[in-house]
Amino acid sequence: AFGIRLATVGVATMLGGIFLLVHFRSPTVPVGGEHFDDIADTYDVQIPESRREALLIKKTDLMRDAIARHHPTAHRGLDAGCGQGWYVRRMRELGFDVNGIDTSAGQIALAAGHVGSGARVAIGSVLDIPESDGSCDFIYTINVLHHLGSVDEQRRAFAELLRVLRPGGLLFLHEINTRNILFRFYMGYVFPSLNCIDEGVERWLLPTRMPMYTDAPLVDLRYFTFFPDFLPQPVVRLLSPIERLLESSPFKVYSAHYMAVLRQV
Repeated sequence: AFGIRLATVGVATMLGGIFLLVHFRSPTVPVGGEHFDDIADTYDVQIPESRREALLIKKTDLMRDAIARHHPTAHRGLDAGCGQGWYVRRMRELGFDVNGIDTSAGQIALAAGHVGSGARVAIGSVLDIPESDGSCDFIYTINVLHHLGSVDEQRRAFAELLRVLRPGGLLFLHEINTRNILFRFYMGYVFPSLNCIDEGVERWLLPTRMPMYTDAPLVDLRYFTFFPDFLPQPVVRLLSPIERLLESSPFKVYSAHYMAVLRQV
């Protein structure tokens, strides 16, 4: 038994060393507008299409349902960090008047062809939103804030997002849930090794620590999905009953994604 434990420690140490070597030998590229300009043409292929589509539907349905519960009269929204515009398009299909901003000119150029007629997408940052005070009923930001350079910038982003909301408006924060140690390891080393979106040095926001970023009250919190993005769709379909069971169990706090809903007071 002692020999098996020593072997296990040795294998774990070796794998950790390999991933550290890959991390330190990889070029450091600042994640910002220029980075996402560089990968604009290949951004969508970083995650399997079936998984992207499933997450698109899941997240927008969660927002629609939360709006119905917490702010049923909400109509005008903003996608802060809209990327190529797929979420803008889907929210508009659900009946909301949503526009989008992104720091990447390359992503915005592609989004303009995806969002459909009537939508407006423009250059903008979560740190400097080109909207007037209290102009939106809801705002959502999807996997954006963990790319910011410091906790101070994340706090500034929350303040700026809330500035644009009307009293009673909703802020939807969609982020990766790294409370699960294995998933944190996956997002810190495996995922950056498989694609060029993240570097492995992101500042993850845990849903249980919202007060460290903002005083806005948390009115809803949803945990969802448990499987890494690289799993083939047939495997995901096979395991989907297990995933749904986990989402409704006490183990949901170790999910892969979460949606936190905050209210402007």
